Formats: sequence, C-alpha cells, structure tokens
Amino acid sequence: MHNRLPESSLRLGHHMPAALPFVAPFFAKLSKAGFDIDDHRIKPVIRRNGRRIVADYDRLSVRFRMHGQSTTVASIDLDRLQKTLRAAKKIADYAAVDSQISKLVRQLKDATEL
Repeated sequence: MHNRLPESSLRLGHHMPAALPFVAPFFAKLSKAGFDIDDHRIKPVIRRNGRRIVADYDRLSVRFRMHGQSTTVASIDLDRLQKTLRAAKKIADYAAVDSQISKLVRQLKDATEL
C-alpha cells in the first residue's frame, strides 16, 4: 500500500476536501492494479506501463487525463459519491461507493494498457 498515505491524505484534503474520505481506498485499489503513485506534488501523478495520468479537479469532481493530452479518460463526481456515503445505513450500502471507486480504477487501467 501507499507508504505516505497520511501525508498525501492531508495534502489532498486541503486542496480537495470532498475527496478526503475516498483517498485511502482509491490509492489502495490503484496500487493493487499496478499503478505507481508519485505523491511528491500537490496533485498526485499516477503511472502504469510508462504512461502518466494527471488529475484535474474542481470543488466537486475529479477528471483524469493522460499527461500532455486534454481528453478526459475517467472522472468521478465527488458530490454524488459523498451523498451515497452519507445515505449508507448498513455495511452493504458501502458497496456502492466501493463499486464507483473500482470502476474509476478500471477505467484508468484501461487507459494505460499498452
């Protein structure tokens, strides 16, 4: 797992507070999918198969694109994800949040296939 997760979470929480609850599961899934996470920048850069993905964010969403390109390869609506999380009443309800994070990681993985 990501060895600088606490520091990265605090930094991301400062710049993207809506993303804070989702950083740990997202980074864990990225690592499991074979991504390297360069967290020495304000916005983490993720790499897989020599391909670099950067994140662009506003207050309630994050869009991912290949470095040097403008086309979005994946995105996530943080507002919707937070609403799903807040509405969770039992453990099984958290599966919807996990599923959305897994879908995002699959899209990023597909974008980095050779």
